[in-house]
Amino acid sequence: MEFISLRKCLLTVGILALFQTVKADDIIMATPEQSEPVEHAVVELHITQRDFPGTETKSHKKTLPLAGHSICSGAFIDNTGDIITAGHCAAEAANIEVVTYDQRHYKAVVVATSSIHDLALIHIDRLNTAFFRPAPKVERGEKVFILGSPLGITDSLSTGIIAKLDGDIILVDCGALPGNSGSAVYNVDGQLVGVLTAGYWVGFGTTHLNISQSVDAVYFFLVRAFRGIRQ
Repeated sequence: MEFISLRKCLLTVGILALFQTVKADDIIMATPEQSEPVEHAVVELHITQRDFPGTETKSHKKTLPLAGHSICSGAFIDNTGDIITAGHCAAEAANIEVVTYDQRHYKAVVVATSSIHDLALIHIDRLNTAFFRPAPKVERGEKVFILGSPLGITDSLSTGIIAKLDGDIILVDCGALPGNSGSAVYNVDGQLVGVLTAGYWVGFGTTHLNISQSVDAVYFFLVRAFRGIRQ
């Protein structure tokens, strides 16, 4: 796994304190019971991509570079401001603004990304957030939910089932659209099952079959991201 990280912001004070009290294998399990609504653990990402290259005009002069804007989703994985999202949402971002459930806006720092698992860890300066705990067991056919911002429609919920378990990948039969990238996929107990990263297209339309990185893949990624390991 290859990580792209900002060394100055690799670990927050909260994460460092966490490492002093728990083993590495317990990192994402060492969290308090969550009493807040699931919606409080979900965030919307407003992303400005890096400038596109200028394009040639008939007069052979380059146009001014333009910046691309998009919306993704994400979820807190601890109560110290750490957020998991899709890797493609953060890898080429020049700026990421995080909007929380209470409509507060924060500038995010990209801590680590993985092109292999299409996951990213970003951080904002906010403490005592609601967050997702990992599901201890995931089964084919179980009911799951996706909460995010499809097409920029904030706090939109869809439901479906796990269609297939395939190693690090979970196929989810559940409605999702652009803007849902990075959405938390969770079970009836509000536990994280995976992170939505892609969907299947047929012709010019989407299908209900979507790709989620499994909670094991998320765990694998986070342990190495918190350690700052490059492999």
